Amino acid sequence: MASITMESSASAVDGYVGREGASEGWSSLISSAGNNADYTDTRVIMKLTAYSALDQWSAVRRGVFMFDPVSLPTGAVILGGSLSLNPQNTPTDNFLSELVLTNAPVTSPTSLITADYALLHSSPEEYGTARVAVSSISANVRFEFTLNSAALTAFQSLYDSGGVFKLGLMFDWDFESTSPVWVGGSAEDSITITSVSGVANHPILTIEYYVATDYATLEIVGQKASAGDTLTASFLTVEAYT
Repeated sequence: MASITMESSASAVDGYVGREGASEGWSSLISSAGNNADYTDTRVIMKLTAYSALDQWSAVRRGVFMFDPVSLPTGAVILGGSLSLNPQNTPTDNFLSELVLTNAPVTSPTSLITADYALLHSSPEEYGTARVAVSSISANVRFEFTLNSAALTAFQSLYDSGGVFKLGLMFDWDFESTSPVWVGGSAEDSITITSVSGVANHPILTIEYYVATDYATLEIVGQKASAGDTLTASFLTVEAYT
């Protein structure tokens, strides 16, 4: 088994989409159209913000991390993987939130638009084996998601068809379509994740894989003891991989 690391590039960007500046109930906030999208910033800023009025909300953002698997060798079979992210701040956990790694059915791998906000919420699928509690995040200490079987299956299909690996990041309340408890006007959970490529703290996708290189057939040969005996031969196929 081998492994390879990837980062974002011009062919597969990072960023966020959101709905902000609102004063509305939770259901409206997460299901209405997005009004903010950014893939040019050097940061992916996750945000969940309460409005000053009771049980009203003003903002939520959804992160997107994409990776071009062009560096994977031909014939790669994906066995496992993980996404490692570096936060710039230690967030305040006002809403007892968790971060959920998800699919990201966005419009394009090379940009993000406000319409992608709704696409991330249309049929979210969890892609991590576990969630990350906001309370566990510390500035400049990486946190990691291990890809689950749904993610690995999707990535293999994307790789086989020449597609880009796409991952989303959502607050659990957003993913579950369940309102957090409103704790006061302007309370906010905000996590700033470095997204610039080519530096030590960029998002890192690690993929574990093997490549089938050859097949060998071992033939077991027997000999009849007499003319009436039945000869049974077994064949074993061995797959060699790197």
